[in-house]
Amino acid sequence: MRNYLKSNMYGALISYFLIMFLVASLVAAILASIISNFYDIPYIDLINASTKLSIDERTNVFSAKIFSFSSFVSYTMLIIFVPFYSRDLLLLDYKEVKVNKWKYIIITLIMAALFYGFSELLEEIAIWLKASDSQNQESIVNMFNNGYLILTFISVVIFGPIVEEIVYRKIIFKVFEKYKNIIPLIFSSVLFMLAHMSGDNGGFVNWLIICIPYLGSGLALGGMYLLSKKNIYPVIIVHIINNLISFILIIT
Repeated sequence: MRNYLKSNMYGALISYFLIMFLVASLVAAILASIISNFYDIPYIDLINASTKLSIDERTNVFSAKIFSFSSFVSYTMLIIFVPFYSRDLLLLDYKEVKVNKWKYIIITLIMAALFYGFSELLEEIAIWLKASDSQNQESIVNMFNNGYLILTFISVVIFGPIVEEIVYRKIIFKVFEKYKNIIPLIFSSVLFMLAHMSGDNGGFVNWLIICIPYLGSGLALGGMYLLSKKNIYPVIIVHIINNLISFILIIT
C-alpha cells in the first residue's frame, strides 16, 4: 500500500487521464440522467448542449450547471492527486523559487504579458482565417454565463492551470528528459492541444484552424518552461493570469 503513496510521476499521469476523461464524464452522465428524468429533457440534448449552443435556453442552463459541477468535481480530485504524486518534483522547484524569489517574480510578470499578447495574436489569426469558436471555448463561456460561476472560476482559472502545467510541462518533460527538449516540447504541446479539442468543430479545415491557438499556446508555455530553467511555478502563474483575464472579459 505504501508504494501507491510514494511520489510517482506516472501515478500523476494515470490519475490525470483517469479522472479527466472517466470521472468527469461519469459525473456528467449521472447528473444529466437525473435531470432528464425530473425535467423531461432529452438526455442527449443535455450532453450535446455543453458543446452546441443551438439547443434551447432551458437546456443550455441545465447543461452548463451539469458540466460546471462535474468539472469542479474532477478538478478538485485532480488538484489532490496530481500534486500529491508530483510532490518531490514540485518541492525542488519551490526551493529554487524561494532562493531566487525576485528573479522569478520578474520573469513571471514579463512572460505573462508576452503570453497574453501572443494568445491574442493567435486568436486574431484564427478569426482572420474565419474559424468558428472552438467547442471547448463555447462550453466554458456557457458554464460561466449559465452554470455555477464560482465553481467554474475555481476549475478553469485556478485548478485547471495548476494541474495542466504539472502534467503537460513538468511531468511530460521529465518523462522525455533523456531526449532533446524539442521532443517533449512538441509532444506536450500536441497533447495540450488535443485535450482542448472535442467533438465536431465544423469540418476538418475549421478544426485545423481552431488547433492553431491551442497548439501555439502549448508551444509558448513549453518554451517559457524551458526559459525558466524548467521551473514549473512561473508557467503556472502565467497560465492562471491568462485564464483570469479571459474570465474577466467573459463576465463583463
